[in-house]
Amino acid sequence: MQISLLTNSQLPWLVLILPVTLVLVSVVLLAERSGAGVNTILVNTTEDEEIQNGNCSLREAIRAANTDQPVDACPPGSGTDQILLPAGWYKVSAIHPLDVRSDLNLIGAGASNTIIEIYGPAGSRIGSLFNITDTDFNVTDLQISSGAGTLQSGK
Repeated sequence: MQISLLTNSQLPWLVLILPVTLVLVSVVLLAERSGAGVNTILVNTTEDEEIQNGNCSLREAIRAANTDQPVDACPPGSGTDQILLPAGWYKVSAIHPLDVRSDLNLIGAGASNTIIEIYGPAGSRIGSLFNITDTDFNVTDLQISSGAGTLQSGK
């Protein structure tokens, strides 16, 4: 009994696909090694803080992205950054808006799972959450909420 995995008609396709696949894998590995692409900063606390305590808050992650320097437990930004917000309820002070000064993608774990709530004095508006200065800023898969209403982005 003989078992054959490839027929003669399938062999030319394998000869064509194998080198292309190897080239693509090499390009991807080279890009990762050289640091090309988007830099990722993972937030690991829902607290709105900017203190040295071994955490990476949303405020600290944005500062690391802006300055391309590490901030507390957040790695440094580099070029376009993406900040990942795991599922959770993030309360951010409307008194101290988040300053976005570099190209940034803010990505949640789904609009029903990741919520940024603005808190502060009566009359705080949803627009006072971010101060965006001459940059590309994208928000995906999260919900922004205040007493005035709710904005949802993504799924």
